[in-house]
Amino acid sequence: VETEGGSVPSLLSRQQLMGELLSPCKGPVLFDGRRWHETRPWTGLRVVLVAYSVHGAEKLTEHDRKQALALGLKLRPSADGISEVPLDLTCQPGRKSPLPDPQVSKVPRPDCQDLLDWASPGQFVYSPCYADLGAALSSGSGWLDLFSGCRGVAKEIVSVAPWWALCFDVLHSADEDLLDCENQERILTALERGYFWGVSAGPVCSSFSSAITPAWRTLDHPEGVPWATAEQRHKLETGNAFCAFMVKVCAVCEERGLIYSVENPQNSWMWKQPGWDTLTSADDFLVDYCRFGTQWKKATRFRTNGQLRGQRLRCTCAKPHRVLRGRHPTLRINWTKLAEPYPRQLSRLLGFALAQDV
Repeated sequence: VETEGGSVPSLLSRQQLMGELLSPCKGPVLFDGRRWHETRPWTGLRVVLVAYSVHGAEKLTEHDRKQALALGLKLRPSADGISEVPLDLTCQPGRKSPLPDPQVSKVPRPDCQDLLDWASPGQFVYSPCYADLGAALSSGSGWLDLFSGCRGVAKEIVSVAPWWALCFDVLHSADEDLLDCENQERILTALERGYFWGVSAGPVCSSFSSAITPAWRTLDHPEGVPWATAEQRHKLETGNAFCAFMVKVCAVCEERGLIYSVENPQNSWMWKQPGWDTLTSADDFLVDYCRFGTQWKKATRFRTNGQLRGQRLRCTCAKPHRVLRGRHPTLRINWTKLAEPYPRQLSRLLGFALAQDV
């Protein structure tokens, strides 16, 4: 089983992982199934017990819910956003669960109707289990999706959880500009007050691209080279401001026991900016888009404190990938722009995992 500080090597897709050997010969062993694991050669009789968490508990009647609890079942949060029984997801050997403190879920969540004082109804998506947006907001906490683009992750989250999601992207409206100090303050305050279970974000900024030649950023000047032109300096400062805000958001999430996931290309200069090393509960989920059926590889990094942290979904293609250069011959848009949205199945994976983390 993959563990931090492990002493036993294992080769996975040409990448060496370190872990520990668990011996069931001395009795049952428990481990976190979200960590990379494998079976080594063995002899004799082996028994494996796998436990699953089933979705849909919010649809139980009150009678069935009480009966399930009486039988000792641990239910996930109900539609009112309150978890009756904290989940015990302790993993061995010696590794803490990546999920937030379950005691946080036992605190009654706020009525979030006052979000409409500063966010427009068009910024929300919500679960079909609610009659309207007002009912969704009255149910308690929801999800925050920043730089949301086509809102793929937000839509998947509310399709599997009885939540609502608040989305921000300046492409939808100038009022959703995340460089606006007032928007930033409102978001940070709402996080601190418990309006959200967590945050997903995919900051878009061309100045972080490692493909720019001549380079605008270097190892000596990760925040921007001093000889940049005025136009380049403006783009560099915009990217730096987005990054600094995201670090603040993640820091609040860690302080409040909330889930977060921040995405950028694997080699983006965003990851080399100051502040990321102050986050103590995060690790990277590395994924290549071609694993979800795209013609392009697009190696991508998600920094998260949820169950996907430390996981890998890397390319297994035998054929060359589409090079993201030039324009699509019929759609007449840049290939890089076409490859911007997450593949549908990746959005589904992220939505399911993030909802389950809570």
